[in-house]
Amino acid sequence: MKRFCFGLVLMVVCAPMLLAQKRRPRTKTPSKPSVKSPVKDEASDIESKAWSRYYVKCGESYYLDYGGFGLTEHRDVLIHYQELKVTEADKLNGIERRFISYFDYKLFRTHNQSGWGPWGDSELWASLERIYFTKKNGAWEEGKPLAVPNTNLSCSNIPQ
Repeated sequence: MKRFCFGLVLMVVCAPMLLAQKRRPRTKTPSKPSVKSPVKDEASDIESKAWSRYYVKCGESYYLDYGGFGLTEHRDVLIHYQELKVTEADKLNGIERRFISYFDYKLFRTHNQSGWGPWGDSELWASLERIYFTKKNGAWEEGKPLAVPNTNLSCSNIPQ
């Protein structure tokens, strides 16, 4: 019991000294300018070029043609990509990099023979439109999205 009391007294007396922090004098340290690298990731350029073959941007809207299924208008669009893991087997097969590019949007509506349908929220449709990219032996290979290339689509021929 004496040892316990002695230990408790010792902790109460020594704790403030052990836990106290010394204040260090403030000194001015020279600040280094932060420089961001001007290097842009090649994936951003590749996905941008790929998607531009499928959509037409007119004002705040993006239009995609789904062939026989009609034309869709999208708003609040975000084009982004996600890196995919390159395995050891991939590396042995010449694969250097993989990623998926997504065409996400918040709002959409479709056009068919009857005209434009009502606007809808994309909670169920987000990230359905995607393109897979693989860099193999120094060359990029591109998958196909659901949309068809916009060969005849332009802002001047979008139905009102």
